Amino acid sequence: DCTVRPRRRDAAYLKTQLLIAQKEKAGIQLQAEEYDLMAATADLDEIEEVNANCILMANLQQASSSVEQHSANFEETRALYESLYQNLA
Repeated sequence: DCTVRPRRRDAAYLKTQLLIAQKEKAGIQLQAEEYDLMAATADLDEIEEVNANCILMANLQQASSSVEQHSANFEETRALYESLYQNLA
């Protein structure tokens, strides 16, 4: 028995979520399929959060290596200018 998860931005998904929320608010007992859908939604939210964190970490790592490269280029350029100045003096 498999529950089909509608896409997050799908109109059917949003309608289903609204109906489930309205039932919960009214105190109406949810069916097993609705509980399954809620659990799947929670899992999807968690997966999206993990993916967002992975993307953030990758971006931070890339930015960090760019800063390190920039710092190395700066030091190299400074050393070249210092050498040039010493040779001219």
